[in-house]
Amino acid sequence: MKSKSKKALAQKFVVNNPQLWDVDSPTMYKAITVLENDGQVLDQYETPFGIRSIKFEAKKGFFLNGKSTLMKGVSLHHDGGLVGSAVPKGVWKRRLQALKDPALMR
Repeated sequence: MKSKSKKALAQKFVVNNPQLWDVDSPTMYKAITVLENDGQVLDQYETPFGIRSIKFEAKKGFFLNGKSTLMKGVSLHHDGGLVGSAVPKGVWKRRLQALKDPALMR
C-alpha cells in the first residue's frame, strides 16, 4: 500500500552521561531510525553524531566543551599533490595529524 501523504515527526531522546566529542577523543554515537508497519521493518537509517558544546567569544576566541581551543587549518582546495584528485584517505589523515603535531611535516 503506497501513500502520498507526508507527516513530520519530532523525536527527543536523552543520552545519560555522554562522552563529549573532542579533537583528541572523537567519541561518536549512532542513532538508528527504524520505520515499521505492523511489526514489519520498512526502512532503517543510521545517523552518526557526536555530542559537544561550542562557543565563540569576540575577545576570547573559540571554546570546545568549555575549554579554550586554538583552531588551525589550511586551504587545500583541489590539491592532492602527486596523487591528483584521487587522494587516498591516508594522505588526508597524515596532513590533519601534521596540524596537531608540526614535527611530522619535517
